[in-house]
Amino acid sequence: MSTRLSGSECVSPDNLAPKSQPSIICASPSAYGLEGPWAQHRGFDSLVQKATGIMVSEAEQFGEEEASKLLPCQALDHASGYFLATGIAAVLYRRATEGGSYGVQVSLVGTAKYLRGLGQH
Repeated sequence: MSTRLSGSECVSPDNLAPKSQPSIICASPSAYGLEGPWAQHRGFDSLVQKATGIMVSEAEQFGEEEASKLLPCQALDHASGYFLATGIAAVLYRRATEGGSYGVQVSLVGTAKYLRGLGQH
């Protein structure tokens, strides 16, 4: 039997950890985060690129006549996956040394914000 949780319930290890197994790790990837007005919306890399303005800045950077241009790869999907894997590895270490239950949350829009913060070359 499985129970489907939604929203912030899914990322709370306390909600998922039974009393007999209190050291669970809950990893939650999402498009727009788990809170806020877009939290319940589904999304993928190119939709988030458009929503965050990356496609417009890419077109401007390359001086093309297009209103928008996708990145040459699914950078948000790839980077978010690496961030999620790194977060899981970090909490696995922490659980092994300190015990406890942990949650890891990564969103494509958070990754976009981070990457845009690095600047454009």
